[in-house]
Amino acid sequence: MFHRKKDEKFPRQFQYNVPAEIAYTVIPFVIIAVLFGYTARAQNEITSVSPATATNVHDVTVNAIQWSWQFTYKEAGPGTTVTGTPAQPPTLYLPQGEPVRFKITASDVVHGFWIPAFMIQIQNLPGVDNEIEFTANELGEYPGRCNILCGRQHAQMLFNVKVVTPAEYDRYIQSLKVGATS
Repeated sequence: MFHRKKDEKFPRQFQYNVPAEIAYTVIPFVIIAVLFGYTARAQNEITSVSPATATNVHDVTVNAIQWSWQFTYKEAGPGTTVTGTPAQPPTLYLPQGEPVRFKITASDVVHGFWIPAFMIQIQNLPGVDNEIEFTANELGEYPGRCNILCGRQHAQMLFNVKVVTPAEYDRYIQSLKVGATS
């Protein structure tokens, strides 16, 4: 069986359907606007940092260097920077249940401060001070690393994170102060 064309007329043509075109434009716009609103609110919560005058927050400067990390605890005073090497990764001590504000810097190239267990990541940029704040709630030891390809020994840019009780954290800070005066 063959189907043969019966005449030379074109099928009925539809040029515009204004209600459908408005719906296809407005509905996606509304969806995107709602998602943008939720994203902006969540991002502001995640990236909020206590003011520098807050006294209930611990301050730690994290400096990325080729090919390791430096941690400076403000409470321990000047001259108390803990510096690691690729062979001896440094340990970052954090008090359990207390907020810590990090000032993130880099001395040479772009690095990435990343602690997978806490789901935090922020870039260490030369000449730029980034900040992030978070509270570690579970005691334990966790790995940290650079997550931005920063050069030849990138894979060796490791550090350890040790979440301890507030009393143990205070003892650690005191030991840094004693080490700085010795």
